[in-house]
Amino acid sequence: MAESSIFWDQLIPLIEEGKVVPVVGQDLLTVPESTGHKLLYPFLAERLAKYLRVSGDDLPSGAELNEVACRYLSKPKPAQHIYAALKTIAAEAEALPIPEPLLQLAAIRARRFLRMLQTKCRTCPEISRASALPRSTT
Repeated sequence: MAESSIFWDQLIPLIEEGKVVPVVGQDLLTVPESTGHKLLYPFLAERLAKYLRVSGDDLPSGAELNEVACRYLSKPKPAQHIYAALKTIAAEAEALPIPEPLLQLAAIRARRFLRMLQTKCRTCPEISRASALPRSTT
């Protein structure tokens, strides 16, 4: 865990400086479980298998969702059922917390946007006037 923390401590400033462009892959999409964190795609694949009533055993790493879909389609069933089922499963997953690395990346983008906006405020009277308006407390 310490190595991971060091990695992020080094990476975040590089992203803030614009020296590194973040590319979000499936490794950042995790969900909490009682035993730690699990990647989102295998998490969804297990639930999709249960929902579609196909085996969720021995799913190949990195291709879990595809394998569940193939197992379902091997029983001559319509592919549209997979999409509808996955939409239902994903909607349930929306209640899960957003992974911390994604929140950190979003915060970087927000800070860069605010710095850009502050720069524009100095040169654009419309933005300057808008930023001077009182803010709602609701």
